[in-house]
Amino acid sequence: ATPRPAARPTGESFRNSPRRSCAGKIQIILDKSIPPRLHYREKGVPVEAIKKVAVFPGTFDPPTLGHLDVIRRGRKLFDHLIVAIGHNPDKSDLFAPAVRLELLRELTAGMAEVTVESYDGLTVEFVRRRGAVAILRGLRNFTDLDYEFQLALTNRAVAGVETVFIMTGQQYGFTSSSLIRQMLAMGGDMKQLGGLLPELVIRRLEEQHGQGR
Repeated sequence: ATPRPAARPTGESFRNSPRRSCAGKIQIILDKSIPPRLHYREKGVPVEAIKKVAVFPGTFDPPTLGHLDVIRRGRKLFDHLIVAIGHNPDKSDLFAPAVRLELLRELTAGMAEVTVESYDGLTVEFVRRRGAVAILRGLRNFTDLDYEFQLALTNRAVAGVETVFIMTGQQYGFTSSSLIRQMLAMGGDMKQLGGLLPELVIRRLEEQHGQGR
């Protein structure tokens, strides 16, 4: 005789049945289709806990078009990018840290999922505090590669922090904040820096150092 199908469980037996368990799994899959920010915000979990965050560190003194190029392209690789302004005791400041923070926040105001912060101390410690998965760095030439390669290996060995490299755009291959500071110190014309610096930064330099440079 053909066996009769099992009766459909009802009440408490239905809630504890394998069929109910399968339905629960399906519901979890459906929940994952909700945008993570909405889903986890409703669950009370911090948004940062489910994002892939990267840190782009530097002195950014001054912020250049090359920096902005790395930020624009780098932010597409992660859920959130933190532009982190650090302090290098071996360099004299062109802009005060507070000014650089203001400039970069204005320059990145239209970029989704990009924030700007300043920090003191070791970069890897800041990365850990922010729960970032990687450090983002821009490479301009072979000289950068040699230095950055050693630094990346050290950060991974000492702190377990990975580094992601992006080649800068060809037009920014020779742009450096140090070179720009040297040009200004030697009395270079700020208007000639239009291919290296954002207009906002040039205006601030003119205000800070005078029109006659």
